[in-house]
Amino acid sequence: MRFFRKALIKRTKQRPTLQTFLLRFLIIFVLLACLVYAISIRLDPNAFKTLLSQIYLVPAVLSGISILLALFIPIFIEIFKEKLLFWSSEKILERETNSAYRSLGPKMYGLHKVIQREETNFILRRISEHNAILLSGSAGLGKSAVGIALVDEFRKMNYFPVLFDARRFERVNTIGELSNYLDLQENIMEVITRYGTQKSCILVLDQLDSTCESQLGETLVDLAIECIKVNGVSVVVISRHTDIEKNLLRPLLEAGFEEVPCNELNDETVRTILEEHGLDNPPENVILSGKNILMLDLICSIFEEEGPDVLDQLVDN
Repeated sequence: MRFFRKALIKRTKQRPTLQTFLLRFLIIFVLLACLVYAISIRLDPNAFKTLLSQIYLVPAVLSGISILLALFIPIFIEIFKEKLLFWSSEKILERETNSAYRSLGPKMYGLHKVIQREETNFILRRISEHNAILLSGSAGLGKSAVGIALVDEFRKMNYFPVLFDARRFERVNTIGELSNYLDLQENIMEVITRYGTQKSCILVLDQLDSTCESQLGETLVDLAIECIKVNGVSVVVISRHTDIEKNLLRPLLEAGFEEVPCNELNDETVRTILEEHGLDNPPENVILSGKNILMLDLICSIFEEEGPDVLDQLVDN
């Protein structure tokens, strides 16, 4: 019904000329007449003579049907085009999301399971009240892992998640170029707006800090700000927030994005993970280093490869 209404509105705005309508009517009328003739001859040679005897009824019926078809066939064509465009855009964004998912996914060697983060749970609770979140933090804290977890959780909640890795768009400068890069047949904002109105949509934009020295950064910031104005669309931007990025991120904060810090792992979490890997009673300096997820992964990886003898080296370093 939604597609029909949209197609009807579009056709109303693109009203055909009288000549176009008459030509369409004539073609349909002739085709229907030929079809009726073929069917009547096929069923009974005398049936066509019977039809001809209804000299007024048959043309009137065919004319009525032709008028209806001339009016509604373009609408049904628009419905088909809208559905095809909807399906095509969905597949393109799913493909880009899956590519970003692979490039952003944690490449861990010592940690063999996903660490549940409080930041993920907080954003899931907060996004229902506030649709604009900026997840910030220094390198190695697992910001991208939180973004990946959010995509997984929002999929379970029947959202349509769109995950962008800003590093993949290094040659893009404008929204139009971004749409072309993604091979979309329409503007990316139109696609996201449609998904926001038809189903809840979440845009997770990661690695924004990688664009702070290019026009792409401003373009993605503008995209994020425009998206939060659309009903049914939520945005999570992920970036470092140092003096280098503050000018890039300032428009987001001014537009109402709520900054959520991505914190280090707490002592208890690090100690539990280390003990699960066989490192009993880990020293404090190892726990301190393990608060950074990348360092924790490195420690666990070294310990698995070298065994307990490496503990002294970890303590010394």
